[in-house]
Amino acid sequence: MDILKDFAFGIYAGGEAGTDTGMTSGPANDPQRIIEALDKLQGLAESFLIRCYAAYLGAKTIARECPSETVSFLTPTRKLDLVLCFQADEDDMQGWKKFITSQIERYGGHIRYLQITEEANVNLPCLDGHYLNSRKALVEGIVHAKKAVRESGYPIEVGFNATPDFNPSRTFWKEIRNLATPDFYESLDYVGLDFFPGVFRPLPSHDPLEVEKLISSVIQAFKNDMADAGIASETPLHISENGFATAGDKSEDDQVTMLSMIISTLLNLRLQFNIHTYELFSLRDANSAVDDIFHRLGIMRDDYAPKRAFFAFADFIHRHSNSIQRRP
Repeated sequence: MDILKDFAFGIYAGGEAGTDTGMTSGPANDPQRIIEALDKLQGLAESFLIRCYAAYLGAKTIARECPSETVSFLTPTRKLDLVLCFQADEDDMQGWKKFITSQIERYGGHIRYLQITEEANVNLPCLDGHYLNSRKALVEGIVHAKKAVRESGYPIEVGFNATPDFNPSRTFWKEIRNLATPDFYESLDYVGLDFFPGVFRPLPSHDPLEVEKLISSVIQAFKNDMADAGIASETPLHISENGFATAGDKSEDDQVTMLSMIISTLLNLRLQFNIHTYELFSLRDANSAVDDIFHRLGIMRDDYAPKRAFFAFADFIHRHSNSIQRRP
């Protein structure tokens, strides 16, 4: 048994997902079923992360949360990886900064990680890169969030995430460097990588050694992008979103095979690339009746019936996490 120290597993506790044209729709979340599933996944692991999203839609608009029952999922050993999305056509950052402060005050000691913006390098309507000032919101938001965290006294780490950048110009990373200040670099605790091998692009090979080479090359390229933005090489890396869909010709067995191969590879690479977390996307399908990758990323169906990958992921967590003694 390989017990991983200073490493945390986690999961996005909802099912709703962003698509090329907007957000998925499907059955409503069932908080009690979610809690039961999270208890089974965490088992006796002494820590577990719950990834949730809150979208800032403008100073005069009510924020959108996903899922909305966040606090009920948390325990002293189950902490929040809270993603604050910037999805507003605003140049003035004051409303955004007030929103960040309000979320820190609202969730307080429940937060372990605070992610500022969601995929600000991706120009899709459901993601932050679609909004003109998202890079500005990222840089100024990191600085403001870390200041607010220090004033609060909570042990919250602050970062941002991105996807692999296949744009040869690397515009996003250059923009970050141009906007960055010494305070930004000093405030940044980690960078998250969202990637989904085999979901949006077919893998050239399913051989485990070839998959490991592919994943290693993707992570190395991502670390190079971070360096282009002036971010120190020792900055911790989080795998903030990863998953595999049971849609089209991909079966539940395929999901188990791919996730097992990817997670095993990431665990093997964790020291080389200073990887601190792995979070699965997602707990349940958005809508199991829709044969589409965005609707079927869950390790449970939309009625919370577990797929085989649910048990496989629980086994990874139980084998690789420190255990705790729970009171009866």
